[in-house]
Amino acid sequence: MTPDYCVRCGRQGHTSDECALRFRKPVPTFMERVDRFATRRLYLAGTLAAVVLICLYGVVCTLDMQDAMRAVQPVVFRSV
Repeated sequence: MTPDYCVRCGRQGHTSDECALRFRKPVPTFMERVDRFATRRLYLAGTLAAVVLICLYGVVCTLDMQDAMRAVQPVVFRSV
């Protein structure tokens, strides 16, 4: 005879049907929390999304500008 083993908590002595953890709800994931926030506060979520996109666009443009300046720099010094 094998001892009872709980799949939920990993302890012996009871099965998963008898476990006290069966009544606990699972913790929502990050995307579920974002989705809940977006459905409850639609305009604030849209504004935050726009601000984040603008900030990311600014970072990408800054990196592109630095790459372009690095590419042009040898040409400028040769022409002087």
